[in-house]
Amino acid sequence: MKQQKCSAALAAILVIASSTALRAEDLPVSPPPGAVAKSSGGLYIWGDGPWSKPANPNNAEQNPEQAVQQVTPPSDVSLSSASSEVQRGAIGYVFPSGTFNPRWGSNVRTEFGASQTKANTPGTTGLPQVYNGVALGGCSGCSNTSGTDYSASEFSAKAATDYKFDALTVTPSVSVFSGRNHQDFYGPTNSALEWNDTGAKIGVDTKVDMNSQVAVGVGGSYGRAQRSVTLGADDFSTSGTTIPHVAKGEAKITYKPAPDFSLNGFAGISNYDSKVPGVASSGSSKGIDFAPATNMYYGAGATYRFETK
Repeated sequence: MKQQKCSAALAAILVIASSTALRAEDLPVSPPPGAVAKSSGGLYIWGDGPWSKPANPNNAEQNPEQAVQQVTPPSDVSLSSASSEVQRGAIGYVFPSGTFNPRWGSNVRTEFGASQTKANTPGTTGLPQVYNGVALGGCSGCSNTSGTDYSASEFSAKAATDYKFDALTVTPSVSVFSGRNHQDFYGPTNSALEWNDTGAKIGVDTKVDMNSQVAVGVGGSYGRAQRSVTLGADDFSTSGTTIPHVAKGEAKITYKPAPDFSLNGFAGISNYDSKVPGVASSGSSKGIDFAPATNMYYGAGATYRFETK
């Protein structure tokens, strides 16, 4: 219900912000492929989702369209009864040219974002699993038939600027974020794991316009977070803190044979986390366990934009 309310609110903001659709490539930002973007003056907003990954998405006979669009490689888990749902959006402002000293670059902007994620998968033993780009905690004492429910929300504030050198554009950024994650494990021993993060990231994106039709970009970010973790189980409870490394990176290429048509290819590493919490529930080592997790992805797509008046 909360996700439905959030989606309705986001849709209303998108309508209020402007009645004129803005091409995503005209923004000085990079919203996710397929996101809806609107702008009015220096104010912009984009929204993406809710979109979901259904049960058994790699089964082409059951879901041929989703199987074709699947962008995660075999290293991502493929579970017959797993599902997830993600929605995200941001609102930002591009300051007018001349607002800041030229040494601060051009298109100086601030952006406030939010996201919500839900996932449900069978439980796995040992290390965390990655499903749909979401790092889920593992459980050393759970059986393969155990279930796990995951939910998360994150809020962020970001500042970025562009430095242009002929065909090269370099975009450094800095951001702060706060997130809450909750995961329930169902099995022989029921457990509830919750972790809250507060941290900061620095990032840089680069884009080279090879010519008027082809652009190539590489970018990424790195940060640290203060993470507090609590674990409650049927027969024990505990808590702890840690400071994980978080990072991501992506390379992409865009080909625009016509102003309204573009072909895009991308590949990257999303949401690397050096210390994803999990449940150690066997023997005398009952408590919170930590392990690294990451997800590699790749994909391609085509976009054609219909102009409306």
